[in-house]
Amino acid sequence: MIRVVKPGGKVVSLDAEHPSLPVFKQFYWLYFKKVIPAIGRFWTRNREAYKYLYNSARTFPRPEELTEMFRQAGLLKTGYHNLAWGIVPSVTHREVQDLLALAYRSQEMEGQHPKPLLRTDRGSPNLEGGTKRLIRDLEMILSPGRADRPTDNARQERWYRTVQQEEIYLYATYPSLEIARASLAGYIEFYNERRPPSGLVELHPKFRASPGE
Repeated sequence: MIRVVKPGGKVVSLDAEHPSLPVFKQFYWLYFKKVIPAIGRFWTRNREAYKYLYNSARTFPRPEELTEMFRQAGLLKTGYHNLAWGIVPSVTHREVQDLLALAYRSQEMEGQHPKPLLRTDRGSPNLEGGTKRLIRDLEMILSPGRADRPTDNARQERWYRTVQQEEIYLYATYPSLEIARASLAGYIEFYNERRPPSGLVELHPKFRASPGE
């Protein structure tokens, strides 16, 4: 990961962890050891299907060990946060705020007018008080998806789906980070300038979004 992340970038690992809640963890491991293999055997007719998951989960590094592995690999400011009784590490408002500040600096938004409209879902890291204050201080406009505003965030989710289907998933992998960036940049230019989505009455996004059009 350190080989491909750009300077100043972030590496976020979202993985299953060993649950810590005393009673819950017994049910958790029983589910992994007995229930999941039974479901896999029923659907695949293969007695060995998904039996590997239990051993894989049991031997997966603990958060402290994974954090140390990242540190030894050369990553800085490593840490972790547990969610759902220690099952899933979660992205917090701190990471969201760091990413916003990084985008503000890297895109030289200080002199831009008007500032960008930030479309998000209503996840707690995006609507946390400190995040909202930072957005206000950066003079951005927060527009979370909600009733009467169906396009907020939903259109961003549609964009993710489209770029995955029409660009990213066409390749098993990109040969290099530079090729990936160039290929994605070319697709974004095509999407904005020449691709005619049917939902926009056969007009490409740039033309459709132009004032007075």
